[in-house]
Amino acid sequence: MLRYMGARGLGGIIYGCWPRRLPAGATERRTFVDCSIESMKEVMKAVEDCGVLFNVEVVNHFEQYMMNTAAEAVEYVRRVGSPNLRILLDSFHMNIEEDSFHEAIRTAGGLLGHFHVGETNRRAPGRGRIPWGEIATALKEIDYDGPVVMEPFLKPGGELGRDISVFRDLAEGIDLDSEARRALQFIRDKLRAA
Repeated sequence: MLRYMGARGLGGIIYGCWPRRLPAGATERRTFVDCSIESMKEVMKAVEDCGVLFNVEVVNHFEQYMMNTAAEAVEYVRRVGSPNLRILLDSFHMNIEEDSFHEAIRTAGGLLGHFHVGETNRRAPGRGRIPWGEIATALKEIDYDGPVVMEPFLKPGGELGRDISVFRDLAEGIDLDSEARRALQFIRDKLRAA
């Protein structure tokens, strides 16, 4: 369907269920990661035939147990062994799991295929404490030229709001269109400065 729609690729937690914790009684994730890798190898045959990319998203351990750091994602992608499988990093999740934004981005390197930007508080870029200069510098160092997509979550409610624990309205008093324009300019300025 991606090929027929003219889309370049798909990204997210496409390697397992979300939100997900280890099944009851399980104490180790390796078996589940191995099963996911074997399944992804089969899926990638069709992905390669269609000429699209898959980007596996690295998320925090509160939302998924299989892939929480850039290093784990690199290992996963290398084990699958497809040129059409890449990594999706997200500044919100990196803030929880990584010791360094810079090193995580450098670890992903040429395997980075998609990048989500959002603050530690789920607001739009520039409304929190993420080190955007560090991120922009690292993206430049690896010559990243892929998509940079804002992913703030401001409104509570619904299944998604419940699953990511957004229980208060972070958009109160904010014109969302103006906020999107402001955040877009903020990110463009940081990327240009690097």
